[in-house]
Amino acid sequence: MKFDILLPQVISEQGKQPVQQDYVWPQNGKASIHDRLFIVADGMGKDGLGATASQVVTKAVTEYLFTNTCPDEPLTNDLLRMALVTAYERLAEACPDGVGTSLAMLYMHRHGCSAVHIGDCRIYQIRPSSMALVYKSTDDFKAMMAQSKNPVAPEVKLLTNVRPGDYFLVCTKSLTAHLTDAQVVSIVCGERDDARKRQLFVNRSLQVEDNHSGVLVQVSGVMIETTDHVAPAPATPAPARVDAPANQRRNQPAANDRPAGNRTDRLANQPKQPAPPHYDDDDDEKKGGFPIVAVSALAIVLIGCLLWWWMTRSSAPSAYEEPDVPATEQKDSVPQKDTMKIVDTKSEVKRDTARIQRSTASDYKQKADSLLNAVSAGENAQQGSETQPSVADHSTLPSATDHTTQPSSADHSTQPSTAAPANPSQGANPSQGHAPATQQPASPNGGVTPRPVIPEE
Repeated sequence: MKFDILLPQVISEQGKQPVQQDYVWPQNGKASIHDRLFIVADGMGKDGLGATASQVVTKAVTEYLFTNTCPDEPLTNDLLRMALVTAYERLAEACPDGVGTSLAMLYMHRHGCSAVHIGDCRIYQIRPSSMALVYKSTDDFKAMMAQSKNPVAPEVKLLTNVRPGDYFLVCTKSLTAHLTDAQVVSIVCGERDDARKRQLFVNRSLQVEDNHSGVLVQVSGVMIETTDHVAPAPATPAPARVDAPANQRRNQPAANDRPAGNRTDRLANQPKQPAPPHYDDDDDEKKGGFPIVAVSALAIVLIGCLLWWWMTRSSAPSAYEEPDVPATEQKDSVPQKDTMKIVDTKSEVKRDTARIQRSTASDYKQKADSLLNAVSAGENAQQGSETQPSVADHSTLPSATDHTTQPSSADHSTQPSTAAPANPSQGANPSQGHAPATQQPASPNGGVTPRPVIPEE
């Protein structure tokens, strides 16, 4: 089992004490993602000797483990015992009687995470995915004391239920003594980066008088190797896989409570039951995948049927709806109707125009005729007054030459006619040498004016 971690966040606060007697491994500013050993020691003693005790014990344990173990090598009981013996020897050499320290250590190796603690230092395992406190060490009143004849045995816990995203908090009691477990979980599981979480722990401990230190580590990845299966069974098995069989065994009667009898007869009378089939991971995946595929295929078929029914229903004409006229008929009928309307309109306009022209021509012709007649009558009257003599002259001096042919007002036409003589007696006598009156051309001022020809439409 191999672990990948993010950058550890180290906390080391002096509080309101004159001397910092806590010691953290790795030191603040020296932590890296390659660290697998984390230790927090809380020293105790007069005149600042507690700082020496915590520092000596921490360095003795780290030096022994780094010297006598390989990277990722499992932490066995012998290695841990020898590391603590070395720490006791160094502590007795450096400090007098009455000086000691408590210790909390987390070591990540191939078999899991070993949580070791002596005294009141604490170790937390928190899982943000479920907002749960997976593990918490138990406080006691023991400590590693200098010049002690009876060394204290540590409490050791092998943690194998570790998942990516889990947090480990190794700290002194003063860092979380004023916080409940729910508050600790809330701070660690909040949606913020690890540096912000570290700062929240520091802010919550501003009023703490004692030294408070710790290290916060997040596991980013867990890789299980094939050699991990041969490792000894973990001390704390996963509850999801172990509790159920344990409960079943708890409800079954013990072997001594079973009724006595011939076991051979009972086994012979019982029917043979086939051994339960063995399913590997591939069979489970196939077994779970078939229902999903079948349900998906059925859903697709139902959706296709609904779509086909809806399309046929929408395409079929209803009995209450009129059939739609084809587009070609609509396109042909519209221009035909418009053309017929235009032809009718043109014929009506022609008829109205002809009727207006005929009425206008007849009116104009009547007016022109009346005007010409009036003009002709006026000219004849004027000519007659100029050419004919008075009544007295006609009686005394008649003359054939003085008589001119005057057309009557009723004889206005295009063909001129001969005028009768004024005196019938003279006109009837050919002996007088008078020739009959001949047709005279119309003068420009008199005579017959030709009537204008009005064309008819």
